[in-house]
Amino acid sequence: MKQDVGFCGQISAWVWNRFERKNMEGLFHVHSNYSADGRLSLEELREECIKRNLEFMVVTDHAEDFPPGKVNKFVDHCRGISDKDFLAIPGLEFNIDREREVHLLVVGLDGFPCENGPGPILKKIREGKNSALSVVAHLSRSNHYIPTDYEKRIDGIEIWNAAYDSRYLPDHKAIRLFTNLKKKNSRLLAFGGLDLHDHSGFRGLRICLLNSCVNAREVLDHLKAGRFIIRGPYMSISSAPSFGVCKLSLLSFCRRALTVADSVKWKSTDCKKALMKIFPARECEMKGKGQSK
Repeated sequence: MKQDVGFCGQISAWVWNRFERKNMEGLFHVHSNYSADGRLSLEELREECIKRNLEFMVVTDHAEDFPPGKVNKFVDHCRGISDKDFLAIPGLEFNIDREREVHLLVVGLDGFPCENGPGPILKKIREGKNSALSVVAHLSRSNHYIPTDYEKRIDGIEIWNAAYDSRYLPDHKAIRLFTNLKKKNSRLLAFGGLDLHDHSGFRGLRICLLNSCVNAREVLDHLKAGRFIIRGPYMSISSAPSFGVCKLSLLSFCRRALTVADSVKWKSTDCKKALMKIFPARECEMKGKGQSK
């Protein structure tokens, strides 16, 4: 028999849902030293995340660095550093087109036969026989190309990669691609990732889950359902963004302005280095001033 909670009960439930069930922020597309180019251990990544008040990280190490037996060790290691304060969700990054450098992130490795290496995981993704989350990464690197046989198989694309698109703005071309692909793949979601390999990779781009989660499975369910927001230093985007022509044009203009600003900054740095080579005495003089203070 259903209990009538009454008006006060409904208000209490609304207040609890609104204020008590807090959001949960974490990182997407992180590399540990399980990857050949990763510099931080899982424990170090966990420590750095907790310093930044983050509660989870999605670790997507390079699949080619995983010989037989290593995947299971990696999954167990992620489980071992997870607790009520922090969750590490294991995943792998596959290069699915080496000529065009198309990379696919696969998150949620439970249930895959990994004893002989990560190969069977990608096979299951291609066949559509899996419960994992699959996301095409850093599209600006592949010139926004996705193989046609993956267009309806994937769960999402990175419209914002802090390593390739900057921490400040998402990739307007990736957003345009997302809009077009969404017509073919209705479940497609937009993601923001770091492609973090060392300390410099903490660039302020986060995934904000709309509710708190108690285990890795719940985090994965939230990501697959699109119950999250991409949050950067100056703007936030939903998991299913809808950019009109004007908004997309403005974003394109801002990205060009950012590119010009970066170019000026680097040219200025190069000029300073060139001047120091031409006028070494000036460099010694400036060093002397610095020491005398």
